[in-house]
Amino acid sequence: MRTRNWTVLPLLAASVLLTAAAPPPDARVALLDAMAEELQRNQKQLKLQNHEPPYFMSYQLKEGEQAGIVARYGAIFLDDTYHDRKLYVDVRVGSYDFDNSGPEEYDFFGGGKGSSYIANKDAPVDDSPLALRTALWLVTDEKYKAALSQFLKKKADNVYAVEEPSKTASFSKEKPVTYVQPAVAYPFDHDRWVRVAREVSARFKAHPEIFDSEVRVTAEKTRRLFVSTEGSRIVSEETMYGLHVMAVTRAEDGQLLDNSRNYYSPTEAGLPDDKKLAEAANKVIEELLALRKAPAIDPYTGPAILAAEAAGVLFHETMGHRLEGDRQDGGRGGEDVPGPGGQAGAAAVHHAGG
Repeated sequence: MRTRNWTVLPLLAASVLLTAAAPPPDARVALLDAMAEELQRNQKQLKLQNHEPPYFMSYQLKEGEQAGIVARYGAIFLDDTYHDRKLYVDVRVGSYDFDNSGPEEYDFFGGGKGSSYIANKDAPVDDSPLALRTALWLVTDEKYKAALSQFLKKKADNVYAVEEPSKTASFSKEKPVTYVQPAVAYPFDHDRWVRVAREVSARFKAHPEIFDSEVRVTAEKTRRLFVSTEGSRIVSEETMYGLHVMAVTRAEDGQLLDNSRNYYSPTEAGLPDDKKLAEAANKVIEELLALRKAPAIDPYTGPAILAAEAAGVLFHETMGHRLEGDRQDGGRGGEDVPGPGGQAGAAAVHHAGG
């Protein structure tokens, strides 16, 4: 006579439910762990005989996914996607007070002919921890040798330098930060944007005066993984979508005239709908046709009122760079250095498109 163990069945059912409800493993964390393991290994073992080991190292993996669609004259000219991963390795020799960082003359260009190796800075797009660690090992070895050479040059140059009591330290020591951002959605309705690009770009065909035009749709997702010997572990993600409508014509006197509408959004849903895009294309056409007939403005010297975009860029060029975190060690760090065209303000006008 057979008996059944009815207590086993509920346990099996609960096990199945828990397994089904468990979230899938996060490949980002697995890669972050691989980066941290390789960092710890190099921190313990990386040292040339009779020379200083690194006092600080950090690894950053920057991953980019991109999609782009370009249409002209009602036809698709580009329909492409791209995916890559890049490695950024920082190796510092010396101490927080005095290390290898410095001006360009300390840059390392390798040893004699046939003695140096330039490591590839690409990371595998496959989620392979071993391949990632191997790529990091090669880049770390190169960066350490370069940092050591830079440190020795800088140390030699400072033998006869006058001590400055208020001299700023080479690097700041920070508390470790741990942050893993939840994965960001990255939708891209490919078929819709192909259709939209074709339809909007076809509107320019009715106006032969406008000899060139383009509709471009872009999507990009950037992911950054960061670890350091100070103990920081960070994963961050962001997305950016763009839609651009551009056209070019020529005035009767031969001057080239261009006009455009540009839209950006962190989400695909934030891009303009079909109706708004059609209105934008019509507005670009209307303004270009009016510009063709507009009289040329006489040269003028005097006060000017800047549009909001131009004013922002002008402030950024003249003030913003001095408020950024990068220290300016060069002799001309505090000067407004003119660009190739002359005055610094010209850069602001150029960036603003005016």
